[in-house]
Amino acid sequence: MTVFFIYGGNVANAETIPPVLRWIQWISLVRYAYMAFFQNEFQGLTFTCFDGQPPQNNQCIPGFATGEQVISFYDQDAASITACLFILFGFGLVFHLIAYIAVRLSTRPKINFV
Repeated sequence: MTVFFIYGGNVANAETIPPVLRWIQWISLVRYAYMAFFQNEFQGLTFTCFDGQPPQNNQCIPGFATGEQVISFYDQDAASITACLFILFGFGLVFHLIAYIAVRLSTRPKINFV
């Protein structure tokens, strides 16, 4: 889980991950949960600049004018919220199937004929 937390999108983003290890982010449960949370919190927001003035040219210097700019800046727009939820649901199904198969293969009923 520690590896998934590191490559989930909060600690390391796509630019800081070495190319050899970039595949880890796509199998990280944390990435999809974090991406859905991030989009849910920032979509549709508009911010006021630090001086209290509205953004000029759709940008505050040095901040962000909209939540979509924040989402794009932190590279959390690779999948929609719905896609993230389906991916997380799929991971859950696969893990349950693997656990079921493991339990089925490791435990055999003992038949005693008396």
